[in-house]
Amino acid sequence: MPILTEEDRHLVALASSLRAGVRCERSKSKPSGYLIRTEIWFPNGAYHRVRDTAGKVIESKGIPFRRRYTKADEISSILMMIEGMESINRDPKGIETAREFNGRISNPKSYQDVLKAITMLDEFHCSIGQD
Repeated sequence: MPILTEEDRHLVALASSLRAGVRCERSKSKPSGYLIRTEIWFPNGAYHRVRDTAGKVIESKGIPFRRRYTKADEISSILMMIEGMESINRDPKGIETAREFNGRISNPKSYQDVLKAITMLDEFHCSIGQD
């Protein structure tokens, strides 16, 4: 009798293969000049490798399996699925950052909003010991 069920193995594949965090980059299309948002994504190699495992568990929650997730409700659902398994991920601090800022940071409308978001991220990273 297996110790882990098939769904447990799919959750382990999901928790270990995804990446998460807050994306900050310059953008000519945004009024503030920056794109800042919470994201979950699968690196190129992992996306194809876990389609039949992580993809199934994500789809079982009514979320289509994609390379990148940016909607707060989808991110929340995925983070709830892997709660308690952050330590098996390559970047548990990225997951913690996504969990902290999902729904709290939205695309800044002005440069002042950009500064505010960056300050919040900096303070959070300092509090968890991330450089």
